[in-house]
Amino acid sequence: VGFGNEGCPQGNEQCSPGYEGCVKGNAYDTVSTGFFQEGPKVANMYTDDQTFRNILRQFHEEEGVFFGRLRPHYHNQHQHQQQHQHQLHQQQQHQHQLHQQRQQHQNQHEEGAKQSQTRQRDGQGDTRWDRRGDRQWEEQWSAIDEKIKSFGQRCVDVYCPMLRNMERNKPWLEHRDAFGKHVNRLHVCHEWVWMKKEAARQQLVHQAYNKHYRDTHHSMCRLVQFSMLHVYSANSGMFGCPLAMTDGAAALLESLIEHQHFEKTFEMEYIRNVFSRLTSEKPDQFITSGQWMTERGGGSDVRGGTRTIAIPTKDHLSKQASGPKSGVPYTYPATHNLYGYKWFSSATDADIAITLANTQLSVNAPVDKPTPTPSNTIPIIPPIPSTSPST
Repeated sequence: VGFGNEGCPQGNEQCSPGYEGCVKGNAYDTVSTGFFQEGPKVANMYTDDQTFRNILRQFHEEEGVFFGRLRPHYHNQHQHQQQHQHQLHQQQQHQHQLHQQRQQHQNQHEEGAKQSQTRQRDGQGDTRWDRRGDRQWEEQWSAIDEKIKSFGQRCVDVYCPMLRNMERNKPWLEHRDAFGKHVNRLHVCHEWVWMKKEAARQQLVHQAYNKHYRDTHHSMCRLVQFSMLHVYSANSGMFGCPLAMTDGAAALLESLIEHQHFEKTFEMEYIRNVFSRLTSEKPDQFITSGQWMTERGGGSDVRGGTRTIAIPTKDHLSKQASGPKSGVPYTYPATHNLYGYKWFSSATDADIAITLANTQLSVNAPVDKPTPTPSNTIPIIPPIPSTSPST
């Protein structure tokens, strides 16, 4: 940043006029503020993220060559050697800690086995320390490890080649058609639609809520899901974002179901139906969800900054006791009208959305009235059918 080398005694072009120092002297001239500071240093995630390296190492045999291409050029060879020695020292410390943890777990296991033998001799058997249980756990972990490895290889072989076309054909909003009519059509590419079906096939949301997985893997259920999402997100063309929104919506609905939040039967049946589709492993049944929370004020205090108001409809108030007369639990009139302005909508092409609103109008909380538009809905235009990627 700067306007030439007039003010630098060393003739450095990066210094601004009138500046008596030099950027080579570890000072950085911010022209807009007249304030000097060190230049920004951005970490290289490919070389500095050890977790990312460990995951990719399983799927890239030539790890050294792969990261060698991305490694920045170090002008100071001595500094590079010091960094390398520091990394080796950290790895040795990490290995020593792992060894101590394994030794501690082994001692706990031996102590538990002795206690189990004592209880069995006294007629008080405990299957938690049974050898058969240990073998079963090893089999489960072996299956989990193989599942993540094979999925990671699929990300490299199938998803990565699709990223180029997804970057070239990003979603775009068509405001008006050829005749000038306001249409608000959202266009997405074929790979984006295919990723939704693939997420259902790979059970990226389903496995966190499947009762069999929970009973089998216990606390490992979420860890397995997050491990797969960690590998998937970097190769999904940003489809990991709507999956995160969907997972959050499913967790919310599951909590409402467990606590029997809805008193009316037809509302509970509707929520159960939506939850089953958010967590489905069938591509034709799986749906995604958006979370439409952010308003003009922004900020992390979403609840305190929410000005949207939810007012019950007259039909809802009159039918609170009777419920729907049609007998169809999944198609009933809207229960509330929303008044407000949502500034940002995540996962705009989602099938459903969860939004946030206050149920009572506060005197000190004004309502943001949105600008009237011809249509409040955005139809999703599917892509032209083409050759489907390998499934």
